[in-house]
Amino acid sequence: MNTFQEIHPADIAEQITLFDSKERNIAFLKLAGEQKTAVFSYLTIDLQKEIIKSLGDKEVAEVLNNLEPDDRTSLFESFPDDLIKRSINLLNDEEKEVALNLIGYPADCIARLMTPNYVQARAEWTVQQVFTHIKKFGKKAETLNHIYIVDKDNKLIDDLRIGQLLMAEPDDMLRKLMDESFIAITTTTSIETALDIFEKYDRAALPITTEKGVLVGMLLPMIFWIK
Repeated sequence: MNTFQEIHPADIAEQITLFDSKERNIAFLKLAGEQKTAVFSYLTIDLQKEIIKSLGDKEVAEVLNNLEPDDRTSLFESFPDDLIKRSINLLNDEEKEVALNLIGYPADCIARLMTPNYVQARAEWTVQQVFTHIKKFGKKAETLNHIYIVDKDNKLIDDLRIGQLLMAEPDDMLRKLMDESFIAITTTTSIETALDIFEKYDRAALPITTEKGVLVGMLLPMIFWIK
């Protein structure tokens, strides 16, 4: 699998297409940095998605940052919202700006300011499971004041204050604590309107969703002043 040094990227893509999923992913990982991007562009959208899902963040960033913007946009358009979120946030600042423009996030929309660093959980989890999850992943979160509850399709269905979890029993399911009443901002909301929403509801953080309700980010009010 490591004999692709002198072969044209189109021919490499054709060859690894014949491999099973595991062999294909290993073969792709063994390619040199520039080869990865060149070969990737010759693969079908379905295989590109499969490979992206199998790669670590470092490898995904390497490929996506070097793809032609139009090829990258075509790929993103086929992604589910949660994979778009992961992919865009792996881009460098320059490529991220290009990508956001091409997938339809205007310069003044709130999606430009959102962070992917928050804690989400599922309604069927217990309080203890959430705290275990926080200990494992919470260091990257911008805030732990709110935990966002999503369904199997990553749609936001509620948010819970950390205080609610601290007062609950360890074996209580999150569903027991939920009232399904929450405030969220959609990705295309203007920055000015988003600021008004923060002021109206006096919130320390707000989740960002797509028009379909998929959770893709979170926003702290302080970001307005930083920007």
